[in-house]
Amino acid sequence: MAGERAAFVIKTCGLRSNEAVDAAILSGADAIGFMLAPSKRQVTIAEAVAMRRAAASGRTTLPSFVAVTVNPTDAE
Repeated sequence: MAGERAAFVIKTCGLRSNEAVDAAILSGADAIGFMLAPSKRQVTIAEAVAMRRAAASGRTTLPSFVAVTVNPTDAE
């Protein structure tokens, strides 16, 4: 109903390509997570930034983007 909040939020995580990010956006994901922590889906910060920039190209609205980390340092 108009003006009501959704009962849930969808976050897609562990994406590693521009195509996967685009598919998540087109599918209606509310948030996209990049795995910066050690994982088989891990990407570098530079790769995550590049995918975020590519996703923004030609779009006026985007989902939230989040970083999944484990014990990040203050500098990170």
